[in-house]
Parts: sequence; C-alpha cells; structure tokens
Amino acid sequence: MNLAHVVLLVLGLALAGWNTWQHLGRTAAARAWAVGNQPWFKARSVLVIRPLLALVLLIGAGTGPSAGSDGATIALGLLALACLVVLLVFAVFPIPIPTFAQPRWYRRSHGRHR
Repeated sequence: MNLAHVVLLVLGLALAGWNTWQHLGRTAAARAWAVGNQPWFKARSVLVIRPLLALVLLIGAGTGPSAGSDGATIALGLLALACLVVLLVFAVFPIPIPTFAQPRWYRRSHGRHR
C-alpha cells in the first residue's frame, strides 16, 4: 500500500464520516442540507452522490492491498465502475431518491412516506 492508497483511504473515510453525520441528522447543523436553496439537489448529493463517491474512494484504497491479485483488482475495478455509473445517472437524470437511502427524519419532514 503506497501513499496514494493511504490518501484515498483517509479521504474516503472522512467523506463517509461527514456523510454519515449528515444522514443521521442528530443536530440542526447536520440537517441543514435538507432545507434552503435547492433542497432537492442537496438531498441527492447527501443521500446518493457523496456516499457513492466515498465508496469509490474506499474501493480505490482497497486496490492497494489487493495489488498482487489480478482477480481482486478486476473485481474492485468493476465495483468502482458500477458505483460511478450509478453516481453519474443520479447526477444527470431526475431519478427519485430511493426510500431506503432516505433517513426516517427526512421522510417525515418532507412527507415522503411510501
């Protein structure tokens, strides 16, 4: 594992931690993304795009320890590609955010019970 993989790991964990804090929404600051200008884009960013980006960073970090195995590298590459495709689709198209990705407090406050 070289420095690039360590940087990917630190960035992925930091983004995942920040996103988890926002997703849990235990404080008003953590829920601030759900209100204000363009709440639909912020919700899409917090609930779908950034978690997928964190996952891609963590997958990239995982390629360091698996560098000797071609199969693991290919599997991680395909997983990262799938995450990037889903990320791009959610960033470009107005697809509704899946209910399982929405925290309970967000569904309650936005009347999105399904």
